Amino acid sequence: MRTVYKTYPFSDPNPIAVRGKIYPYFRYDGFTDRAEDKAWNVVVLENDYVAVTIMPEIGGKVWGATDKTTGLAYIYDNDVVKFRDISLRGPWTSGGIEFNYGVVGHSPTTSYPVDYLTRENADGSASCIIRMLDLLTRTTWSVDIRLPADGIWFETNSVWHNSSGVSQPYYSWANSGVSATEDLEFVYPGTMVVRHDGTIHDWPYDREYGKDLSKWRENNFLWSKSYHIVGTRDKYFGTWWADRNFGMMHYSERDDKPGRKMFSWALSDQGDIWEELLTDNAGQYVELQSGRLFNQNMVTSVLTPYKQTGFAPYGTDMWTEYWFPYHGTEGAADVTLKGVVNLKGTESGTEIVVSPLRRESVVLQVYDKSGREIAERRTDWSPGKPFRMEVPVSPDSLGRVMASGVELWTGRDKTLSRPMVAPGDFNWETAYGQWVRGQYLVWLRNYAEAEPFARKSIGYDPCYVPGLNLMSVLLLNRNDCQGAFDCSMRALAVDTYDAQANYLMGCAAMRLGRTDDAMDGFEIAALTNEYRSAACTQLAKLYVRDGQYAEGVQYARKSLIGNAYNIEGLKMLYMASDCLSEDAEAVLSAIENCDPLNDFVRFERYWADPDEKNRTAFQSLIRNEMAVQNYLELAIWYYSIGQVGRAEKVLSMSPGDAETAYWRAYLSQDRELLEKADVSDVSFVFPFREESVPVFEWAMKESGNWRSAYLLALVHYSRNNDAEALELLRKQGREPDFAPFYITRASLEPDKTLQEADYRRAVALDGAEWRYAHALTRFYMRHSENRKALSVIEEFSRRKRNHFPTETLLVRALICNEEYGAAERVLAKTRILPFEGAKDGINLQKHIKLMLAVDKMRKKQHKAALDKIEEAKLWPRNLGVGKPYDEVIDTRLEDWLSFVAAERGGLKGQREHFLQRLVGSNVNTPEYLLLQSAAWHIAGDETKARKLADGWFAAQKDETAHRNGKEFLEVVGRGEYASDTALDFYKPLIQTLTAKADNRLF
Repeated sequence: MRTVYKTYPFSDPNPIAVRGKIYPYFRYDGFTDRAEDKAWNVVVLENDYVAVTIMPEIGGKVWGATDKTTGLAYIYDNDVVKFRDISLRGPWTSGGIEFNYGVVGHSPTTSYPVDYLTRENADGSASCIIRMLDLLTRTTWSVDIRLPADGIWFETNSVWHNSSGVSQPYYSWANSGVSATEDLEFVYPGTMVVRHDGTIHDWPYDREYGKDLSKWRENNFLWSKSYHIVGTRDKYFGTWWADRNFGMMHYSERDDKPGRKMFSWALSDQGDIWEELLTDNAGQYVELQSGRLFNQNMVTSVLTPYKQTGFAPYGTDMWTEYWFPYHGTEGAADVTLKGVVNLKGTESGTEIVVSPLRRESVVLQVYDKSGREIAERRTDWSPGKPFRMEVPVSPDSLGRVMASGVELWTGRDKTLSRPMVAPGDFNWETAYGQWVRGQYLVWLRNYAEAEPFARKSIGYDPCYVPGLNLMSVLLLNRNDCQGAFDCSMRALAVDTYDAQANYLMGCAAMRLGRTDDAMDGFEIAALTNEYRSAACTQLAKLYVRDGQYAEGVQYARKSLIGNAYNIEGLKMLYMASDCLSEDAEAVLSAIENCDPLNDFVRFERYWADPDEKNRTAFQSLIRNEMAVQNYLELAIWYYSIGQVGRAEKVLSMSPGDAETAYWRAYLSQDRELLEKADVSDVSFVFPFREESVPVFEWAMKESGNWRSAYLLALVHYSRNNDAEALELLRKQGREPDFAPFYITRASLEPDKTLQEADYRRAVALDGAEWRYAHALTRFYMRHSENRKALSVIEEFSRRKRNHFPTETLLVRALICNEEYGAAERVLAKTRILPFEGAKDGINLQKHIKLMLAVDKMRKKQHKAALDKIEEAKLWPRNLGVGKPYDEVIDTRLEDWLSFVAAERGGLKGQREHFLQRLVGSNVNTPEYLLLQSAAWHIAGDETKARKLADGWFAAQKDETAHRNGKEFLEVVGRGEYASDTALDFYKPLIQTLTAKADNRLF
């Protein structure tokens, strides 16, 4: 149904190719604080106990869930659709349950339409099934959001299949939102928190700060909180709102979802601003997240036990999660799929309270610690009606509570022995150590960063097989198939049976057209359990492509041994059987049962019976944001196994784009279609598949149009083949009339003169696009041509009013030209809608105010200087950053400058005040340790001064910084820290505030 929500929309897609974790997707950079009413397609699943709302046009996320027995929402239900810049691609909305698969959280599909269908199931349950092709990994994922007919929960059943044929990054977290109120408590059994960097601290009690972290209100210190809780085998996590005697639970088998995370914005104004940014009236929220791994690891987590794993080629992972409310229990002591149980001590013993999940008759049995049964009761349970039973023993004496053979609660200690700290004597400077680091980065999709580690690994040991295999993986990613083949051959010269080397050799040979070598590699890889299914799938493809369909059937069946839900293997079984004219409808049904929205199944039914009904059935369910990619993926798959007719038919039904047009011309070798491709629009076309390389190369040879060269260059660009990409782009000269072409070429071009020409050409072609004017401005700023930079952005800002990215860049250009007064005026009028982690506005303000303060000191206006420094400490709302807790605000630079201003102005009271603030600061970041050291010197404590100075010098990597630091301390030692000459030392310190623009978290 269509439902109107007050919506703060997003806009302004980026037409420039941006490589990294985002390519081939693109960002949206337009956000607004002006709302409009918009009708959204909404799916509602509802029974007598629970109502679940789903938004297929916003990532397929569960928008909210309500317990109908209490009328309370247990999944945060945002009152508005308020997009803000938080996800990988920009737009994101808070609350509900967001599904993430592939590489990173807040994934590429989180705010965009997905494929979906709704249905009633044979058991009376109702489903909304969502599905997407993840372009970053070429894997497919689907979630069956299912509500039972008679239960107070809904479940999410995930199916994730790696159809790419190579190992892929492995990231999957479901992010649910709950309402954050003062009475909120986190029910997370565990003993420790693992941070994103893999380091640990205690849970639930933080001894350093004296806080019970399981109570939301006690997280009122430091920054936002991100806790991955580990240490026990419990299968649940959730919340409890004490004032409402109500809670929410997530349950899954531990081999399905071992990761359990809580995220909360800071409880200071730094977090409160995000409540304003993300909702109107729904209040603050907290995220409860379930993951396939223990933590959402950042790069440095490799140094800890919490590393990364990969997704095996042609692997299919399936898991189920349950989401349910509970009430009347006054907390939770344990959770099963029978319900939530709590134990409460009473004057006469223990009250056992259960919030049941379903209507059923149970036999409740209670045992003491010795295993003796002390109570038994038959009872009928109903959802939404807490059950209570009292037994005449204390909670400490209880050992177990059973319900019809299911353990509801146990007093057994579930604490685990798993190591949480890496061995201190692990040697990273070995072939193995470097391989670990390189492999870890590959599984994070940081291929360019991984390559030096792979090369260093085989540098330590040229015959180290894992290192050679890693290098082969990286070369395959670059589409350097011969290089990958050679690396694999060297590994096989060391160990002819190494399974990964054989498999990678097969993959490289397959791309090189060396069929016998490919079969040889796959056949030997198939000797092992690890690679048998993937190798047999590849062999089935080779046999079908060669017309040996009986062999194709044989190997497709082998691919399913131990991997029954290998969707790629099932597809090959169908294709080989169909080519033998055998009835294989049962195989299609098997795929459909596993993956109900599988495009291949619907197309094959249309291919077999090409009527309008089957055509509509195929096309109507491909309705995601990038539908053209579904058609391309399916057509290329058909082409890869020799089914050109099917490939052509699929593409003829596609919405189409420039890449599709070239593929159609290539498949048919049709000159007329090529001519159409050569005039097609290449806007927002970002090719990434290695299969498209020969297509564009053919088009270049046949017609030489710049479009095919540009698209081929983008494939190379995305694979970090910069030399190849630049060579292709250079050969096109100035013929293209497409601005993103020049921006991409400029980003690769080492020659400054040619870079400038390309940036200026892009601006000339599209003067209204702010990104091109910004690129030219930043080019001039990088080369210290600050007057030119200011001229470009100043002129553009007159045409692009009320656009905070332009206004903040104008402020930067004014700062570079030391026009601080003008910069102050522009920034005061700028309204920033920030991205997560943004600090640019505040840093620009500090830079400007402190530089103005230094200027006023030079003019002997010391009280005015102090006023400016105080302004630098403000956190105005228009700059998009809420004020953190005072304890984490580093004011040492401001305090030092205030101390200097007071010294110069003879303001003794203020001088002493700021000196004491400096020596009393507990901030331990290295940036301003030298100022604090100087303060201790002036205060007369040389020991502390020396210790802080040593800390500052140890943190510096630059010789110039060392030299300047020594000169500064000499000035302080002579007592000249408040002189005009000394003021020159402070400007570089101020400039570090904005030396680099903010980096997004993703």
